[in-house]
Amino acid sequence: MCGGGGAPSPPDNSAQIAQQQAQMDEQKRQFEVQRAEQQARYEEQKRIAEAPPAPAPNPTAQAPTPALEIAQAPSPTQRTAGYGRKRMRADIPGSAIGTSLGIVV
Repeated sequence: MCGGGGAPSPPDNSAQIAQQQAQMDEQKRQFEVQRAEQQARYEEQKRIAEAPPAPAPNPTAQAPTPALEIAQAPSPTQRTAGYGRKRMRADIPGSAIGTSLGIVV
């Protein structure tokens, strides 16, 4: 009168076990890919760190020289249109309004 015939059979978990195994395999693959990328970065950084230094700069000049060659300032007759509003003036040869309207001074 005990009510039953023995222990119940365990549920079938083979689908869950297979899914967990697939997930573990994927995680392992991703870990290996990440590790390979880290190793590549490490090798590149190590190569850069151990590279020989850049060559020394050229020796300094023996005599001082100007950095810019500044020409003589042009005479008023050689002057061209300036910047900003001066570019629109008609009394300066080569300015935008003076040449577009055909005004000759």
